[in-house]
Amino acid sequence: MPDDAEAEGTPEKILRAAIEIIERDGVDKATVRAIAMEAGVNIAAINYHYRTKEFLMEAAIVATWEHAVGDMRAFLDVEPGKIDQGIEALALYLLQGGHRFPNVTKAHFFGSGTRPAPEVVLVSYRNFVKETAGRVCFSLGLPCDFDAIARTAAFLASILLSAFVPESLPEDFGRDDFAPSAAILSSDYLANMRAASGMRKA
Repeated sequence: MPDDAEAEGTPEKILRAAIEIIERDGVDKATVRAIAMEAGVNIAAINYHYRTKEFLMEAAIVATWEHAVGDMRAFLDVEPGKIDQGIEALALYLLQGGHRFPNVTKAHFFGSGTRPAPEVVLVSYRNFVKETAGRVCFSLGLPCDFDAIARTAAFLASILLSAFVPESLPEDFGRDDFAPSAAILSSDYLANMRAASGMRKA
């Protein structure tokens, strides 16, 4: 979506308004009337461009996911010798994003309340898990087998949990500075990947 709101057309304004309301007020408050007011359009415009609230919610979830997964892939696009830095940056991005945008993050995986998460998002996430495992394994010279993919899935899920259940974080967890936590999570993940590979070879 364009950064300049004045350059946006009506569909983009509606989509941006839906995303802002989902994050600010939660999915339950993202009514057609509230979205129309936020976008400065009438309800007929929403019906014309998106047909139903459900289609609009799905479009908002998919659009934000595609933006996020593009960012996440960029962290993997590093030289093999710098994969540790890439994974740590990815962990930090997910921790910060989940903390800043918890409602949108939840919507990616749990849907809009009336509908489950779009299948395209879930498939994309599963592919991203495999892609991450593949890049890490290639960089570390490890086989990318089920074990590696499962460890990668657990690593990413442990980070996302804090967005889904903020109360799961310890009281002294760095809510303003996630860098130390990102460093610990990423180094533990990579150490476990290396150690597990060594055990399988033994």
